[in-house]
Amino acid sequence: QIHGGGDGDGPSVHNVMQCSRPIPAREQTPQLGPFTGVAKTVNNVMATAGPLLPYLVLFVQVVDHELDELPKGSKRWIMIIFVSVTLLRMLCFYFMRPYHFYVSDHIVLVTSMLAQLQISQTVGTGPGCSYWLSWIIIVPCLFEAFITAWFYHTKQASWTGLLVGLLFQFIAFRWIRFRIRNFPPDPNPDEYHAMQNGNKA
Repeated sequence: QIHGGGDGDGPSVHNVMQCSRPIPAREQTPQLGPFTGVAKTVNNVMATAGPLLPYLVLFVQVVDHELDELPKGSKRWIMIIFVSVTLLRMLCFYFMRPYHFYVSDHIVLVTSMLAQLQISQTVGTGPGCSYWLSWIIIVPCLFEAFITAWFYHTKQASWTGLLVGLLFQFIAFRWIRFRIRNFPPDPNPDEYHAMQNGNKA
């Protein structure tokens, strides 16, 4: 019998923090050739340390003083939003656990992580260290979502997980819209004058 790590006695702290793949969509374990080991490693990392990876990007931004460029009060709001997304995801996992056959917690995890990464990328002014680190995290996220939806969850579970994940995307959308409206990026004066001189020529 294949089961996903739940003990059947209701949600626990361990279950709220970690993902599981309760049922395979196919009869046997997928064989992906050289990518089989990669898929297993990516799943283990995402299911255990995945929720912490966006915080790693945020930590790099703090160390690299990228957050110092934000308007007053924005740094606090980013911290609040990051923690709020994490708490909301844990709450979703708590209520989803009895219904994990019908909603994919992996998809919910990936969409929430992508939302946090989207929020963090409104901070940087260019392709710095945090930018490339974000993409190093995004690629395995997309790979994990693809493998999970293709092999391990039903179509209903995958689509329901995506629907729940839109909650996190809505948070990211609201922050990005707020950021653009209230704190538009300042144009680089040197680039602006160079463009003006080029137009005159």
